[in-house]
Amino acid sequence: MKFRGKMVEISSIQHFTRILNTVGKLTKIAVLRIVPSHMYLTFNERITSGGSSLWCEIPQDHYFCEFNMEEVELPSLHSNSRFVVHDVPVLVIPRRLWGQFQEPSMIQFDVSIYMPSLKIVRSVVERMKNIGTFMVNKF
Repeated sequence: MKFRGKMVEISSIQHFTRILNTVGKLTKIAVLRIVPSHMYLTFNERITSGGSSLWCEIPQDHYFCEFNMEEVELPSLHSNSRFVVHDVPVLVIPRRLWGQFQEPSMIQFDVSIYMPSLKIVRSVVERMKNIGTFMVNKF
């Protein structure tokens, strides 16, 4: 598979970087799935050991001004070897394991919450933590 993406807008680069930083804080190893219309960041740690899971869908047309992808070729009997260089360490997941990284089923939500920017929420929460050890929200 060949993949090439190009970002030009500063706001898109900053937002994409924030997404990657957030995922990086949650886990050391993440799975990046690239399809022609989207990129998916996911990880699934063992729930029994206190782990968590994440499914992040990134629309390519929102972030990239160029997004080119060529499909995976069918396996063949050729024994040609090629060298590939990556800027980040990449481990290709074999096709037989692709089924483990399917989109989780989501229920239909009944509530939508509009919140101010995270900087404002963070500021309020940091001030509130000095008031007590816990907080109760009622809707």
